[in-house]
Amino acid sequence: MAYSPIEQGRLPGHPEIRGVAARHGTMPAQVALAWLLQQDGPVIIPRAGTPAHVRENRAELDVHLTEQDLAQLARAFPAPTGPRPQSPDERGNKVTADLFQKYRSVEDYARGSQEELERDIQSLGFYHTKAEHIRAAAQRILTVYGGEVPHSMEDLLTLPGVARKTANVVLSNVKGDRLFPRDHVFHPSKAHALRCSSRGRHKKRRFWRFR
Repeated sequence: MAYSPIEQGRLPGHPEIRGVAARHGTMPAQVALAWLLQQDGPVIIPRAGTPAHVRENRAELDVHLTEQDLAQLARAFPAPTGPRPQSPDERGNKVTADLFQKYRSVEDYARGSQEELERDIQSLGFYHTKAEHIRAAAQRILTVYGGEVPHSMEDLLTLPGVARKTANVVLSNVKGDRLFPRDHVFHPSKAHALRCSSRGRHKKRRFWRFR
C-alpha cells in the first residue's frame, strides 16, 4: 500500500468503493485498506503524513466488509488476465523462487560461494552487496542464533543488510501481523508531541500505545 494509487487519491474516488464506504459510514481509503486486509498475501503498509491520517488508517481495522461488499469490490477490480510489465517485485519473486529451489537451508547460503550467489541474483541489481549481506546474515544466523531466524526486532537488526523495514516484514510473517507503520509515520507523531522516544526501538511500542 505504500506505493499504491490510494495515497494519490485515485482509488478512493472509484464509485464502487465510495458506495461501500457510504454504507459503512467510513472513508473510501479505509474501505480499500480493509478489503486488502481480508485477502491472503498482502502485508499492508499504509502511509500517513499527519496524526489525523494515522487515526484514519487505524479506523480501517474496525471496518467489517460483508460478502456483498467483497463481491462488489471483486467485480469492480478483477484480477488482471493479460500480460503486464514486470515490476521489480515480480522480478524479485521469480529470483527468490529459484533461489529457494537451489538453496534449501541457511547452511547453503552461508557456505555457498560469493561468486555463484552473485550470478544467481544478478538480475536484481546491486547483486554484489546483496550477495555479501545474504551470506553474512546466514553465517550470523548459524553461529549466533543456532540456525533459526531471530524473532525480535533487536536481534533482526544485528543481521547484515537488515534494516527496520525488512525486520518489520519478517516479524509480520512470524507473528501474523498484517499491518505496521512505516518510519515516516513517526515524524508527524513526534512533531505533535505524541511522546515518541528518539530511540528507534521504542518508537513503535509507544506508537501502538497511542493507537
